[in-house]
Amino acid sequence: MRVGTRLGRPLPPDDVLGLSDEVRTLARRTQDSASEIDSMIAQLQAAADDQSHLSRQISDLAERIRELSDLSNQDAGALNSMSQNSIKLAQRLQDISR
Repeated sequence: MRVGTRLGRPLPPDDVLGLSDEVRTLARRTQDSASEIDSMIAQLQAAADDQSHLSRQISDLAERIRELSDLSNQDAGALNSMSQNSIKLAQRLQDISR
């Protein structure tokens, strides 16, 4: 029994050896390509993880900025109130000194 046929004809032994070499070469290239694809997927996953981490950091930073803005607004309100009270106190002291 012949090992295989190409286009319906029996393969000579030399062609069988050549075909075997081609199959091994294709198998090796396929394995190399699969390894390269696995590496690319790992890089994409790492980049996605980095992006997710960066996104969380930006979100945390934005929240801190909002908190600081709120505190700043509260401080501004308190300073305004203190300023108005100081003006009233100065006016009362002037009224008393007259």
